[in-house]
Amino acid sequence: MTTGVVPATTSRVLALAAVACLLLAGCGTRHRGIALSTELRFGITITTSVTTDHASWAVVRTGGKAGGHFWQLLVRPAHAASWRLVTPPGVADNAGLVLAPSAAGTMTVGFLPSAQLRFTPLAISNDDGVHWSAGLLPARLAAVPGALAALPGGRLLLLTTTGVLESGPGARRWSALVTARALAASAAGRACGLTMLTAVAAGPSGSPVIGAGCDRRSAIGVFERTAAGWRLVTPNRHAALRSPVIVLDLGTGPGGAMTALLRDGPGRTERYARASL
Repeated sequence: MTTGVVPATTSRVLALAAVACLLLAGCGTRHRGIALSTELRFGITITTSVTTDHASWAVVRTGGKAGGHFWQLLVRPAHAASWRLVTPPGVADNAGLVLAPSAAGTMTVGFLPSAQLRFTPLAISNDDGVHWSAGLLPARLAAVPGALAALPGGRLLLLTTTGVLESGPGARRWSALVTARALAASAAGRACGLTMLTAVAAGPSGSPVIGAGCDRRSAIGVFERTAAGWRLVTPNRHAALRSPVIVLDLGTGPGGAMTALLRDGPGRTERYARASL
């Protein structure tokens, strides 16, 4: 595993969030708590972007105090010269949007619940946002950039406030994959001192991967499901990182290797790093 550490103060957190895609994929593609909360309270927004073989996508917040904030989705298809506004219509999006691109080119968008939205809608497009079909998630989507991920075969992973759900093909027939408490109690969870779940992704083999916060010194909380149970992707300690270490998002780098956007260190001494796993 390699890391590149970037020192940061709290005032720079929003700027770092805006370039998360640069850290995760080059734009080419918490503290310990009994509640194991997925609410990240250090100021990172849902502002994000992702590039696939098919298109580049960006989620940005617009508006102001007078009119309130809402979110827009932009896309630039591969080889296109300009961006298009393709925000899925008909649903309140003032709490944020979360993206889950698939290798086949399908884009799934999750709407974060808000005061105006008590459920969690989905919007799915197979033509770079020209047309959208509607869906519905069975639980409240966690308010983090990596809360939704596409698996092979049209399946999805969903990070909620208490654990992770997995769907069948077409985002149907949802079932519980693991709860935060169960993963924390596993051998892998105890090895990192798991405190919270923070992201989901598809691993290189297509298996579910979960990002987390850990309070064991220099431990990175990235867990992959195997036939024998959950395992830490990087079981060894990494001396350059300081506790606590939180996985902010997961992505895929060159050659299909997984990458992680990390935050380490307490309070105003926090730093950010891109890690190749």
